[in-house]
Amino acid sequence: MSVQSVGPFSNFKTNFNTTKQTATDPQIAQDVAKDVSKNNKKTAAIIGGVAALAILGTGALVAIKRHKVPNEIKTALNNFEETNKAANALAQSVQKQADEVTEYAQRLFNNVSDLFKKGDEITPDGAVLRKIIVDGDDTCKLMQEFSDDGALVRESRFTNGVLDTIEEGIEELSDGSRKIARRFDFFEDGTLTDYQEGIKTFADESGKVAKNIIFKDGKPCLYQEGCETFADLLSGKVAKAIGFENGKPRLYLEGIEELADGSEKVAKNIIFEDGKLSLYQEGLEELADESGKVAKNIIFKDGKPCLYQEGCETFADLLSGKVAKAIGFENGKPRLYLEGIEELADGSEKVAKNIIFEDGKLSLYQEGLEELADGSGKIAKAIRFENGKPRLYTEGIEGLADGSVKVAKEFELTDKGWKEISK
Repeated sequence: MSVQSVGPFSNFKTNFNTTKQTATDPQIAQDVAKDVSKNNKKTAAIIGGVAALAILGTGALVAIKRHKVPNEIKTALNNFEETNKAANALAQSVQKQADEVTEYAQRLFNNVSDLFKKGDEITPDGAVLRKIIVDGDDTCKLMQEFSDDGALVRESRFTNGVLDTIEEGIEELSDGSRKIARRFDFFEDGTLTDYQEGIKTFADESGKVAKNIIFKDGKPCLYQEGCETFADLLSGKVAKAIGFENGKPRLYLEGIEELADGSEKVAKNIIFEDGKLSLYQEGLEELADESGKVAKNIIFKDGKPCLYQEGCETFADLLSGKVAKAIGFENGKPRLYLEGIEELADGSEKVAKNIIFEDGKLSLYQEGLEELADGSGKIAKAIRFENGKPRLYTEGIEGLADGSVKVAKEFELTDKGWKEISK
């Protein structure tokens, strides 16, 4: 599955550097402000209301203002902690299972190869205990082994005299289904490539595998648990999967679904870099047209969350997307909060709301941000804070492609209240 997190404007690029500077530096703002109107109490009341909205707009913002982690992020982090523990426990278990399986498989490979060389085995009373038959063309042969009562217990396939596959604990059921306790696949040199446990195939060609371990260079590279293939042979499920790289966990997934229409779903996903946490995701979905969604996304740096995203969408053109909310962290404190992020196919970008923090304190609030492909941009409203309090309010900011800036209205908080900055 290749659903990726939608980066909020490549981490919001430069936040419209030119217009941001104008909106947040009172001196520069005074130099470029235009369309002056008289300051009055009504204007001051409006500015105060907007400032309040900036601080208390949502539950998440209230939590951030108090330097707390919002509940939705707490929930995601708690889910992550549980999933991470499950991933590490499973990784250790798989490594142990893999060692035991590899050792057993090597002995089994040697034993079955020796039996193949001996050929058929029939008891004096005519009971067949082992027989070798041609399976397909002359290069492929099937060795079947039977119990004393004539039940098939093991099948082994050979190509050009070299063992390929062993199936143990075979049960043929009256409804046409088949059970296999264990299956081993080998390279020509006897190295194990794949191990499956608890296999069941049905008459309609659907099937289940309780456990599956794929090996590379004698080490596990992929473990899967609770696998199902449906009768259409196009859809299926995997309850859990963990991928390894150089003996370390690289990928852990839960609740994997592949649908007949070509879409895929993953309930939870963790990615590790060199054994360290890199990414946690919930509610992944990729459609046949390559569009995708991620309900929650947490990016980690040095083992700590540095970016949280919610409601991510990538569209079929692979150029446009949306993120409902995003919070960036620095040294464990909120650094950036965004809502309503959109990246369009023409290269333009939009953000409904943006809040920037400095040392955990409110620094800047912006509404209605838009950046076009030519580098020009707009900000509908902006409030600059000093020591956590509103200091400068600006409306109708335009940054043009040539680097010039226009501001419709700008007000500064003085000792006597809000004052409109004149030209």
